[in-house]
Amino acid sequence: MQTQDFYILHQFILSQTANFIIHCKEYGLSEFEADRIINELEELANG
Repeated sequence: MQTQDFYILHQFILSQTANFIIHCKEYGLSEFEADRIINELEELANG
C-alpha cells in the first residue's frame, strides 16, 4: 500500500471512529463505553 493510500485509509478510520463515538453519545453511552466497544471490535477483527 502506498503512503498516500495509507493516509487516506487512516483518515477514513479516524472519521468513522469519531462518528461512532458521536452516535454513542446520542444514545446515552459515555465515551468510555464507546471506547470499550471499539476495543472489543478490534479484538474480534484481529482474531
